[in-house]
Amino acid sequence: ERSRGLGDVYKRQLLKFSLLFFSLNSFCGNTIFDDSLDEFTDERTLQLGVFADDSNSVTPKLIGISCKKGGEPRMLLQPGFMFSTESELTVTYRFEKNEPDKQVFSYLSNANRSLLYTNNKGFIQRFLDDLRISDNLILKIEGSSEIIRFRDLTESKTNVSKFVNA
Repeated sequence: ERSRGLGDVYKRQLLKFSLLFFSLNSFCGNTIFDDSLDEFTDERTLQLGVFADDSNSVTPKLIGISCKKGGEPRMLLQPGFMFSTESELTVTYRFEKNEPDKQVFSYLSNANRSLLYTNNKGFIQRFLDDLRISDNLILKIEGSSEIIRFRDLTESKTNVSKFVNA
């Protein structure tokens, strides 16, 4: 029951990132920052989105990090169309020409979408630190031969700084 509830939470977060993606046209290979306040609950939500080079409106590929006041940060990875029977998958990623690193993500899927997520605060902080100083990122998900590319991340330094400082 708990995992079902978590899945709903992550799907709502993914929906927010997807709507943000569609509202900004196609910011492929770029980063965006959003700081929003819910007028009814006064709850502030910070979101950072990183869009892959080959994202499109049908199957966008993106990394999203969100944080609500008093809550733990959450990192989502939408890999486009993907299928796995595993509940956890290892993601190998590499900034610039640095040594590759790995992180285990939980995996959720339904008929329309695949989603990987982690709440590992230490990993998210290291990822943000590396993203802030990088222009290029590649990643590969366990069980897939596809490499997802994020090039020319021209706004990453500015947007990651805004996210971390907020």
